[in-house]
Amino acid sequence: SPRTGSSRVNSWNYMCWKRQVSPMDHPDKNVQFYANALRSDPDQSLISDVHTKYSHNLLEMSHGYIQWIFPVYENQGMNPYSQPLTKDGARRIREDLEMSKRVVQSYRLMLDFYGMHLADEFTGEIARAANWEERYATHNFPFNHNWLRISRIIVSLGEL
Repeated sequence: SPRTGSSRVNSWNYMCWKRQVSPMDHPDKNVQFYANALRSDPDQSLISDVHTKYSHNLLEMSHGYIQWIFPVYENQGMNPYSQPLTKDGARRIREDLEMSKRVVQSYRLMLDFYGMHLADEFTGEIARAANWEERYATHNFPFNHNWLRISRIIVSLGEL
C-alpha cells in the first residue's frame, strides 16, 4: 500500500539520519551505483570504472551502461538488469554531494563522447570540443542509436 511504502521510506530516512545505515546500503540500485557501491549489470562496472576506463569505442559498442549512468523514471531501456529511477532515489542522488558530482562527471563523459564539453556548469551551457568534427562523424546520421542515448541523457538530467 502507499502507506507501507511511505513508512518504509521514512524509516530508511530515519536510520540514515541516525547513522545506523549508510546511504551505500540503500535498497535502490541507482543510489548504490551512484554511491560507487554496486557494479552495473551486465558490464560489472562501478561508476568510477565507467568514468575512468571507458574509451570512446567502448562507449559506442557497449549498450548496458547508459541505463545505469542516466536512469529515468519511465523505463529501463534495453537493459533488463537496470532499475527505473524512483523519486526517492533521485532525491538521494541530488542531495548527496559525491553522487551529484558523479552525475556531472557522467554528463561530461558523454559530452566528450559526442564532441562537446560543459562550458558553464552553473548555466549548463555546452560548446563544441576541439575534436567535434571527428566525434560528430560517429553519430550524425539518421536512425543512429546515439540519438536515443542523447534523449535519455536529457530526460535523466531533468529527473535527477
